[in-house]
Amino acid sequence: MKANSSLIIIISLSLFGCLSTPEIDQWQPISEQSAKRLIDHDDDGVIMARDLCDGTTLGRDVSNDGCSPESTKDVYFEHHIDFQQGLTSLHGSMDDEFNAFLSTLDKSQKWNILVQGYTHKDGDMLYNKVMAKRRMAYVAERVSQTLGSELNDIRSRLLDGEKVSEETTSEVIKANTPDDEDNDGVLDNLDQCPGSDYKYLVDTKGCTAFENRLVTHTLTVRYPRGSATIDPMYNDKVKELADYIANYNVEKVEVFGHTSAPGSAAFNQKLSEKRAKSVVEMLVKEYGVDRKILVPIGKGESELLEKTQTKQANTLNRRVEITLSETLRVERKRDLGIADADELNRRVVVYAQSSQLQFKDRWHIFIMENPAEIQEQENTAGGDASGWEFDEEDAAEASGW
Repeated sequence: MKANSSLIIIISLSLFGCLSTPEIDQWQPISEQSAKRLIDHDDDGVIMARDLCDGTTLGRDVSNDGCSPESTKDVYFEHHIDFQQGLTSLHGSMDDEFNAFLSTLDKSQKWNILVQGYTHKDGDMLYNKVMAKRRMAYVAERVSQTLGSELNDIRSRLLDGEKVSEETTSEVIKANTPDDEDNDGVLDNLDQCPGSDYKYLVDTKGCTAFENRLVTHTLTVRYPRGSATIDPMYNDKVKELADYIANYNVEKVEVFGHTSAPGSAAFNQKLSEKRAKSVVEMLVKEYGVDRKILVPIGKGESELLEKTQTKQANTLNRRVEITLSETLRVERKRDLGIADADELNRRVVVYAQSSQLQFKDRWHIFIMENPAEIQEQENTAGGDASGWEFDEEDAAEASGW
């Protein structure tokens, strides 16, 4: 009985101690500011009290501090455009293909754009360069309109198509023809004609094969205003033509003189005849071409290359076109399956690169319920590609718009 009394006394004292604790309804509420820190405002699973990144994009995976690890992803596109002969704009299916390419460039991203063209020194090298720059300007304008960027922010590069073709072809041939120094397809130990040009077919002994083929060759030279003296920059090209005439026994070469539109028709006719004769005299006196095979013809202003009377048009129209079209015994061309300088002369390539931020998404039902909201936030994130540069080439020529 005494033991039970002691137990009752102990329990009573314990209960008395508990009753001394303050009543629950007397606790003070926390401040509004503290309450906000207990809320997950950006729905990333981390309360604001621990969230060091309180604006995390909806649905992204985050670390314990509420931050989403990010990395950079390089996005790269290129598009080749082969313009039709004589055209500087796109039509039909080629235009549709270019529009499809432009649609792949996300306007919310920062893009580095390079528009690359090619020119060809054979034929009419000045006109080739002018046309290449016009095509590049057309393409750059289309890209600028699509992305809303300034035209000056789009880089350009004009390359020597002949050099590019030679280098590309040589690399491909060398890679596929070991133990073949001249890359003609015949091994060195069987080659009886070392040093043959890989651009032409050879026989089993490695010697160049020939055929009779209709050959059309044209060279254009130009003149200063009112002059019948060839611009010295064309002298080497005239010599090349003279060597061609001698090597292939050409029997007829027509030399057409032209003028620009300004001036009287009578004056321009006489000037065009003088220009045609100036080429004949150079070929005969300096390079020993037989005068009998040369036919000078003055065209005056009757066949303008460009009909506008701008300074550029007048420069292009002051010319002599040296043309031969004859069946000759020439080397058989080898089909290498690679674009040659003539094809490249009509080509423009657009290179587009962007460095874009990328994040890891969480996998939960919330993402699936709010795809539109997530996509909207992703589109406004943007990226920065300011550190990216194109490689320059020695043959490149800066091309202004």
